[in-house]
Amino acid sequence: MPKEVADKAPKGYVKTLSALGQTFQVYVHSYLGYGLMAARAQMLGEALPAALRGSCFATGVKGTYSYAGKSYEYAGVHGAAEAEDKSDAKSEEGREKEKSDKPGCSELGVKALKKEQDCGVKRELAACSFAGAWRGHAKIVEEEYYVSSYFFDRAVDAGIITDKNAAQWIVTPKAFQDAAAVTCAAGSTLTDLTKKYPNVATEQLPFFCMDLSYCAALLLEGFALPADRNVTLVKQVSYHGKMIEAAWPLGAALNELGGM
Repeated sequence: MPKEVADKAPKGYVKTLSALGQTFQVYVHSYLGYGLMAARAQMLGEALPAALRGSCFATGVKGTYSYAGKSYEYAGVHGAAEAEDKSDAKSEEGREKEKSDKPGCSELGVKALKKEQDCGVKRELAACSFAGAWRGHAKIVEEEYYVSSYFFDRAVDAGIITDKNAAQWIVTPKAFQDAAAVTCAAGSTLTDLTKKYPNVATEQLPFFCMDLSYCAALLLEGFALPADRNVTLVKQVSYHGKMIEAAWPLGAALNELGGM
């Protein structure tokens, strides 16, 4: 980030790194507790009506999700409203829009982000993201965004990425929002989801609606990106002619390689 921005940053958010013969002021913040597996626990642990939590799961699906030594029970509540909609003479497109407009799993994803927490910096000077975190200068939303890890994996599963051999793919937050609406509506039963997404791992399928809803919430609400804003999903990056898996240790590895 620019030095003038780094100089005004709250303590602990900027680290000076040397890599490839250059010095960089790098934004560093761990959103611990907001990765995909942890986010499921956040969403299931919200003190909200069971019907809201259940909107993330298909009818008849129930179980226990374990994370970090804690267990969370879940049960799907789709059913009556779904059946009523299906018996109506409305078009499929109309039914899908109605369902996507209803509060449900997406609302739960937003609540789990705790957007109401302040980051301690005047908002006209800087931007807050979620859970009380500072995210940089006020116009940070205009920067180019690269997203990796579970975003890429779920985009492949949902058919947002149509080339499974792709190393990078440009999408919009709306693509995740639309995929979540279709998935959550399609999940009247687990069998429906299995037919629609045959390549999703069996153990991941019950959480597919929840995962996509969270991805959409994180981009649209957590980082306040416009729905039509392009972001680049990254699986691998090119480094000295070789493709390297994009993962959190990558920056540290490049720093070490730069000193060789």
